[in-house]
Amino acid sequence: MVFSYYDALKGVPDEFRQMGKLCHFGPLQRFLKIELPFAAQGLIYNCMVSMAGGWFFLTINEAFILGDKNFQLPGLGSYMSVAISRDNVPAQIAAVVAMGLMIVAMDRLVWWPLVIWSRKFKIEDVAGAPLETTLVQRMLTAARLPRVLSTGGALLRQTSTGLGRRHYRLVSGVVSQGSSIRVKNLLYFVALAAVLALGVYGLYGLFSLIAEVDLGEWLLIISSTAATFLRVFAALVLSSLWTIPVGVWIGLNPSISRFLQPVIQFAASFPAPMLYPVVFGWVLAIGGNLGWGAVVLMMLGAQWYILFNVAAGAQSIPADMISCADVFKIGNWNRWRYFILPAIFPFLVTGWITSAGGAWNASIVAEYVQQGGQRYNAFGLGDLISQATGQGRFDVLAAAVLVMALTVVTINRTLWRRLQRIGDYYCRFGG
Repeated sequence: MVFSYYDALKGVPDEFRQMGKLCHFGPLQRFLKIELPFAAQGLIYNCMVSMAGGWFFLTINEAFILGDKNFQLPGLGSYMSVAISRDNVPAQIAAVVAMGLMIVAMDRLVWWPLVIWSRKFKIEDVAGAPLETTLVQRMLTAARLPRVLSTGGALLRQTSTGLGRRHYRLVSGVVSQGSSIRVKNLLYFVALAAVLALGVYGLYGLFSLIAEVDLGEWLLIISSTAATFLRVFAALVLSSLWTIPVGVWIGLNPSISRFLQPVIQFAASFPAPMLYPVVFGWVLAIGGNLGWGAVVLMMLGAQWYILFNVAAGAQSIPADMISCADVFKIGNWNRWRYFILPAIFPFLVTGWITSAGGAWNASIVAEYVQQGGQRYNAFGLGDLISQATGQGRFDVLAAAVLVMALTVVTINRTLWRRLQRIGDYYCRFGG
């Protein structure tokens, strides 16, 4: 969600910001009237895939073993974990059904109405077709409570504005502007000092912990990182091959999106670790191993970020541009090269960045799999983190997580930042 909103802000046209200055918009008005509408479509799709990412790790977050301690929280993820460990198939099916009903209900009651609402923010030079309405939107339109709350909110804003002005007049007569600035500066430096103190304390604890890691273990961590990086790259390439065309197809066809979105939401939200035994069993059946099978397992958690972002990008393409492409009879390859790819590229970069993060996270459970009472390992950073967690080697665990974080940040600052600049260019100047 952060990457999506950040990229949207980078692509806000300059004339929109100039209009805000001419209208004397404050920070809140600028956010509500310019920035949020411009970012709404991508942000909503990324909210959906972020919730799906939460479901992905549900069985791991609510039940896990750290050293000699077993942590469990009440919840559906813990229920699934216990059902899997006990090989209770009816309980697993019941949990999947409950999760599916919850996902479909959320999609129909929350996400789909928000997707329809966000379509009114498409930037077009011609009038578009009438917007579709959903049952939830019609119910909210007919309900009396939202109107009462809206009226109360307006009165509250007027009252708070009047009280604020009165308070300012009273305070300004007592407290000078110079003393007010000095108080603000003092509070700022106190807060900054507190944050720096906490940071120094945390860094001291971290370096004290990783100082116990010897040279051989550091070399193992670095080589494991390289192996996992290759799998993450392969997962991104393979995921892009099918998610880009399917995402464009869904985004350009609202009627198809209406029926496919609940299915995609369920597939993206399904806790993939539950599928790992089945998928890995298929990999073993065709003579494979976890070394490359981990790529397939990573894709189960990474591919949806690309699909949702590409669908959001395709949905935001103005209808007049699509009509022009049809009028000039631009062929399939030229249409993709000069029209579709430049239009969706900013969203695609966001999808790649978040998908890479999802693949790195999924490596922790994809490179270390238990199947039929046996443990299978694929040499990589995820396998190293899983083993360090199980053995209670907190020094190796901290060092491995630190190296993973530094690797991801380095990639973001080199490759992804350059691609983001290209995406900003396409977003501002239309390719």
